[in-house]
Parts: sequence; C-alpha cells; structure tokens
Amino acid sequence: MSTSAHSYFSNSNTSQLPVPKLKLATSDKIGNYSTVNVQWVDKSTHTVGGEFKLASFPLIVANDLDIELLNSNSVYVEMQVYRRGRSPSGTGYPSADGAGYIAPSSWTGGANAIDGNWTRGGSHTSNLAASGLMPPRPNHYLVTSPNQVIPVWEYLHNRFTRAPVAYRDTSGNTQYIDMTIPLTGMNKYVNTPTNRFAYSSRYTPYYATFRYVFMNNDTGLFVSGPNTKIMKITAYKNPFEIDSVASASIGRPCAIVDSNYNVDTMKAYIETKLP
Repeated sequence: MSTSAHSYFSNSNTSQLPVPKLKLATSDKIGNYSTVNVQWVDKSTHTVGGEFKLASFPLIVANDLDIELLNSNSVYVEMQVYRRGRSPSGTGYPSADGAGYIAPSSWTGGANAIDGNWTRGGSHTSNLAASGLMPPRPNHYLVTSPNQVIPVWEYLHNRFTRAPVAYRDTSGNTQYIDMTIPLTGMNKYVNTPTNRFAYSSRYTPYYATFRYVFMNNDTGLFVSGPNTKIMKITAYKNPFEIDSVASASIGRPCAIVDSNYNVDTMKAYIETKLP
C-alpha cells in the first residue's frame, strides 16, 4: 500500500487521482551524479544549441497507483508550466488575462498524440521559426508500474535558450551578460533594466508543476489529477549583486556581476512564493 498521505488510487477508486510525489534529487539512483544535462535551443537557428547542468533535478515517484489501474488505463505524468497573461498592448505580466498554468506543446512541429486518440498541449506550431518547427520537447511519461521513478527533468529539454540579459552597472549604464533563460522570455520582455530591479525581466525563473492524467477506458472521459507543489528553475548562483551605494546615488537599482556565476549551471527549487 501507499506510504504517502494520499489515498491509494486503484482501478476501482477513480474519483480522484493522487498528487504525484515530487522529489528534487541529487542522485538519479543509476548514475549517482549530482546534476543532469538539459538541452537548450539556439533561437537563431532553431536547433539544439547546447546543454546546461541542472542541479536538484525533479523526479516523480509513482507510489500511489496500483498495477490494476496501470494495466487497464494509460496513465501519464504531465507537466504544466506557468504562462504570464498579456495586457492589451501585448506585454506579459502576472495579472493580465490568461495568466496561469497550462500544458505546453511537446512537439511544436506537429501533432502531440497521446495514446493514439487525444492530444495535449494546445497549439503545436511555433512563432519562433518560419517553418513552425523546433526541437522536440517531451511532456508525458507513461507510468507502467507502481513505485516507478519518472525522470520528469527530461521535460525541460529545449524549453530554455541562451541570450544576453541587460543590467544596470554601478555607473548607471546598461551592460549585458549571457544567461540561460526560459525560451518564452525572449518574446515577452523588453531587454532593458527595470526601475524595480537592476536587470531586465528576461531574467525570470521557469515555473512548472506536475500531475497524473489518463483517458478512462470505461467512460471515455479524460481525467486529470491535482498538481504537485510548484517547482522553479533558475540560475544556480544569482549573477547580480546589488550595490547599495551606487543604487542610492543614481536613484535606481545598480548591480555588479558575481564572479562565481556560471551560465552553464541551473538549479531546481520548490517554490514557496507562487507567481
């Protein structure tokens, strides 16, 4: 039986799917390493540009599903990501209409068929390339056995890019630093330092959550369960150190770049301050 606080979910108990058990791991139990490599997209070529290391990477442990249910239904772990809404001018910000968590497209170049008869992820074309094609981005893992450990960190492939992020230096001038940022941030935000922060809004975390989903073979109805806690992906080391003296003198936040910042290393956290 399940060892979690959730009720055990079986083929005869289909009123509600459990909350998946989200774990941020320092070892994948196989390779015994502390980070995994995640692909990022080169926006200029719309191809895989390289990889970054992700520390405390996410795993789902399916310890609340029994074998009868899994033998009778195709149950998947689905990722949802936070999408900022848009104001009438097209600028994205949290309070705008449409803000919330959505199932993102897995295959931006074509249909994302799951189980042969339903699709997930909304629009399957990309405005990042004229052809609408981008590298594949996994978003569903089939659960095949109780207590299965599912490497949902693989869902993060090709959802980031490498780009310059503007910041205000101690002289009040705009400088740039290459950073690994969510791919969507390239489109939504003007790359200039803000009055609130010393850097531009391109430097923003990637927020995601996970849930079980399946098509009930008896009723033909789509079933989705509750979401896990929110996970965010951001720089392992915050690159910006605020200079309080320069900020007070200029009247706007100013920063210096931490010499320990590494563009090739990111980290996952359980978020407590939700967007």
